[in-house]
Amino acid sequence: MTFDAAAVQATFDAVHSAAQKLAVFERVLDHEPKSAPGAKLSLAIWFDSLDPYPAGSGLAAVSGRLTLMARAYQSYAQKPEDKAEPGILAGCCAFLAALSGGFTLSGQARNIDLLGESGTPLAIRSAYLAIDDKTYRVADFTIPIIISDLWTEAP
Repeated sequence: MTFDAAAVQATFDAVHSAAQKLAVFERVLDHEPKSAPGAKLSLAIWFDSLDPYPAGSGLAAVSGRLTLMARAYQSYAQKPEDKAEPGILAGCCAFLAALSGGFTLSGQARNIDLLGESGTPLAIRSAYLAIDDKTYRVADFTIPIIISDLWTEAP
């Protein structure tokens, strides 16, 4: 296998599809937005890093750890306030469950690194973020994906 443009797109499509199928996000983007997303729960997905994965590599091919980031956005002005935190957490947990259940991203990956065998595990962290003079409650996902045989090694 070569991790070419088609394989990259298929990997993004698999993660996007896992989020879209949940019907908990108003919209799912394959890029970090430049302007404020809507008031309801939205999700953006983007590339973070790609590193060799020695434990999965051999003499003929190099496997890798692709890390995608995702961010769930929800308006901080959401009413009622007492429903905002449970709402964003429930949406995030649904996405984590979809990634866990779709362990190989429909065959695009060896596995989602749920427990961090290659470093940082599948995880979320929350914060606040100002965009276009609006405050959002956000949750940042680290999505480590182990992909076998990204590149062929020359003898």
